[in-house]
This record gives sequence, structure tokens and C-alpha cells, in this order.
Amino acid sequence: MKKAMLLLAVATALLSCAGRDGRDGKDGRDGRDGLVNYASLDYIVSADSKVSNIPWQYTGDMDNNYFVAELAVPELTGDVFDNGVVQVSIVYNFNTADERQTHLPCTVWYEEDVDGQYVSHAEHYYFEYRVGTIYVYFQASDFGYTNGDNLQVPLYTPHDTHFHVMMMW
Repeated sequence: MKKAMLLLAVATALLSCAGRDGRDGKDGRDGRDGLVNYASLDYIVSADSKVSNIPWQYTGDMDNNYFVAELAVPELTGDVFDNGVVQVSIVYNFNTADERQTHLPCTVWYEEDVDGQYVSHAEHYYFEYRVGTIYVYFQASDFGYTNGDNLQVPLYTPHDTHFHVMMMW
């Protein structure tokens, strides 16, 4: 009995799906093409004014050590801030066959010669933004100091850095 009911249900399902298709309805109006607005910008940040007019600025605070670079970005409007996406990347080997980008935030490990000793440390890059400005931060994991002219000078300072900013809205 169960087999008969199953066969009847399958036959009903198959037969009820057979037949001609109905006519297609009228086509709707064409929609507007989707627009993607974007800005692709490049900045060089350096402690050397001969390399760039955007400097790394040191906080000078022994308890909260970091460097910051302030990027003026007039394209970063209120609309982009409220409705868009902002991404910052470090660009390595700019304009070469080996060019590559790393999105922020990122950590880069270095081993450097400091006063004749090889010292390993991590460099952390991250960013935040507001309308018209992006702030890029650099912080070393082991912020050591040297005493230069009675001032505490950080051992690890940021390199000349090429940043690529991509905004979409």
C-alpha cells in the first residue's frame, strides 16, 4: 500500500509539471547603470624634507610612543566617510616589476644593526581617518632610546614609506 501511494504521488508530481510554458510577461524598464566612485592616491612620508613634505611626527611621550603622519585627503568627503570604504596600504618597490602592497594594519619584522648589535623588533602600522584627513601611525615593539643631547631619541624610527590610499563610495 505504501509503495502504491508513493508511486501515485510521484506520478501526480511529474504529470502536473508537464505542459506548455505560459507567455513571457512584458520586459521591465532598464535600470540605471551602477556607478562606482573611487579615488586612488599615493603619498610618500619621510623624516627627510628633501624626500617628502609629509613628515613623520614623533609624539615625544615616553609613556605613549608612536610616530604619526597626517595625510591631507580632500577627496575624503562626508559622503565617503559615511557611506564609503577607505583602505591604506604600504607600497614596497614602487614602480618596479617587484612592486607589492600590504594593507594596514600590518606588522613588519626587522633586524637592524643598532650600535654594532643586530636587534630584532616589530614595526606596527595602522591608520584612522576623518573627513579630509587620514592619520597613519607607526609604533615599534621595542621602542628603545638613545640619549642624544640630553633628549630621549627613539632607536627605531620609521623608514621613508610609500602609502597607497584607495577609497570607494
